[in-house]
Amino acid sequence: MLPAVRASMCMTDPDLTGKARVARDSSRTIGQILAAARQEFITNGFDGTKMEHIARRAQVSKQLVYSYFNGKEELYAELSKEISREAYRRLLVIDFDAMEPQVAIRAYIEGVYDHFLDDPAIGLLTVDQSLHGGAHIRLPGGETRRMQLDLYQRIDRVLKRGQADGIFSDFIGSDMLEFMTTIIVSGCVSSRGMFERFVGRSAETDANYWRAHSVEFILRALRA
Repeated sequence: MLPAVRASMCMTDPDLTGKARVARDSSRTIGQILAAARQEFITNGFDGTKMEHIARRAQVSKQLVYSYFNGKEELYAELSKEISREAYRRLLVIDFDAMEPQVAIRAYIEGVYDHFLDDPAIGLLTVDQSLHGGAHIRLPGGETRRMQLDLYQRIDRVLKRGQADGIFSDFIGSDMLEFMTTIIVSGCVSSRGMFERFVGRSAETDANYWRAHSVEFILRALRA
């Protein structure tokens, strides 16, 4: 918008700046609350997280937290949406249709793994929800759902090409691939310390080993 036009709008609507400031401050507060909730859920899990602890970490009152969110269930759902949107955003930049089927699925699994590695909270929250039988997971809606369906369509095209070439088994679909990749990758990423004791290899110095292990394990399960 041109400066003259913007100045004209501000002069004709004296409340515009105030409204914009309120919206900005609300957005900042919500961001603080979500960041605090993320840390509390990572540290204490769903059961151990309390709204007053989230408020204290966010440096706001508990009443203010409740003015934006009905409870920790809604906060957990909002965090799950944030994580999903970022995952789909990262995966949707990959041109799967331009790749050979096996190369495309490898890129998909590696993309999921790298997201889990970049944000350890994802693996911890996934494991926490496994312990609760997925009780706090909500089906995505709106833009998140559209991104998910877009990704599903792209992966389904890859799987069908691979199945037609006799590379992949017919039993797998994009939704099951997403679920199994999430479960396997979350286990590998969040349980690397335990794997170190089992296998005797450092998760830090042999980071590529753990990544390759996850990818190959899933690819082998897909093969016809």
